[in-house]
Amino acid sequence: MPESTVYDVAVVGGGIVGLSIAYCCAKAGLRVVVLDEGDDHRKASWATAGIIGAQPFEQAKTPFTRLLGLGGKLHAIWAQELRELTGIDVGYRRCGLIEFARDETEAHALRSAAGHYRAHGIDWQELSPQRLAELEPAVQHDYVSAYLVPATAQARPPAVLAALRVACSMLGATFFTPSGTVVGFLVHGERVDGVVTVTGPVYAEATVVAAGAWSGPLLSRLGLRFDTEPVRGQVCLLAGPVGLVRHILMVGRRYIVPRFDGLYLVGSTQERVGYDGSVTAHGVGHLLAFACALCPPLADAKLHRTWAGLRPGNPDGKPFIGPVPGYERLFIAAGHLRSGFVTGPATGLVMKQLIVGEEPEVPLWPFRPDRPVTAATLDDDEDS
Repeated sequence: MPESTVYDVAVVGGGIVGLSIAYCCAKAGLRVVVLDEGDDHRKASWATAGIIGAQPFEQAKTPFTRLLGLGGKLHAIWAQELRELTGIDVGYRRCGLIEFARDETEAHALRSAAGHYRAHGIDWQELSPQRLAELEPAVQHDYVSAYLVPATAQARPPAVLAALRVACSMLGATFFTPSGTVVGFLVHGERVDGVVTVTGPVYAEATVVAAGAWSGPLLSRLGLRFDTEPVRGQVCLLAGPVGLVRHILMVGRRYIVPRFDGLYLVGSTQERVGYDGSVTAHGVGHLLAFACALCPPLADAKLHRTWAGLRPGNPDGKPFIGPVPGYERLFIAAGHLRSGFVTGPATGLVMKQLIVGEEPEVPLWPFRPDRPVTAATLDDDEDS
């Protein structure tokens, strides 16, 4: 790493948030370096299901729903953009989602959500048993109600990460992988001039920590505390007949995502187990039981693969996005928990806007790193 090189932006982390920041900055003509250990399987955005929920953007009433809406809008735009630039199909499809209510409380919540989203121009349809049977003939259920959200989309996370890496490289970004493992920061007074890696210093005018669940421990080297506690999510992939499930099916935090090639992704657990990315019989067993109960023909599917990812937690349900207090030219974009894949592109755009002095398209005050936080309850799965 030549010490004379000074980048405009150093991005620490190569998941969807870090790569989106790098992509937006590189498109803006900035000199970008991405520092990453290089193991995709450790990334929450590699392990996730790739569900892109339908959310309002222009009519969003809160900054968080605006961030979600902007993320969904950019996913659709970037899918085409990345295909044209790199030739990689990221698997973006508007497949629709059917969400089930297990009891009257959940049914009321879905009715309320349907009214809210319809008011914002997003179609939510309550399904009669007959209509549900037409849409998903293999589904068997005894739930209180079911709603169809036709605009829900999906993409294949590994393909998204691969396309973003190629696109960033084509736009001139530099990657240090795995030599980009960051062990500290270059600090002069209150100014951060880059990072220290296992192979030497990397200098930058702006440094962004977007290392997922590892962001908090990294920033603790500066005496800072950011709670990005890892939350494990186990997933399994089944291989069965094409078309057995046609829509994303969701019950609580569990889901089945059809990949349209005979693969069905089933997820996910939500477990506080530290930095343990193991797959367990207990976790997979409950996922398989859920899938087979909802869609009995999946009992004959083959268990194709299992994996787990470590989502970056947050103390109050919102990510940290913005300048790090007490240090100049240092930023954080981490703690997205379950929303990182959807909001990754939006986070990339607003971080670029912050760095170059533009007005962010999403109000960032709820996400500011120095906000007072009250711990929110993280609802663990009842059986994991």
